[in-house]
Amino acid sequence: MDGDSEDGISCCLSPFYVYYIINHLKFRVFIHETKIREKPYYGIVGFEVAPCSIKREADAMSKLNMYDRITPSNCTITRDERQEIEANRRVTFTDEVDIIQSKKAVPVGSIL
Repeated sequence: MDGDSEDGISCCLSPFYVYYIINHLKFRVFIHETKIREKPYYGIVGFEVAPCSIKREADAMSKLNMYDRITPSNCTITRDERQEIEANRRVTFTDEVDIIQSKKAVPVGSIL
């Protein structure tokens, strides 16, 4: 392979394999509430990031507004539901954030 291609990706892909793109990130942010003088303070006590490949129709996604809801994902999807890398195909990138109340305490001095 000489590295030249019109689409910018075919130079690096093998015709014998299927490649998928990570186009969705699922964030889980764990927070803990602490009250100081009856005023609530929240601290982040942990987070997780799950990278996923989700097939979405780019034309349908382009019609959505910035804060429109999309179908959430648990990132355990079948091969048919993943976004395959294809020449000249638009890809949509999405994310979702879950805020989860945690019982884990935060030292008081670290939130002020």
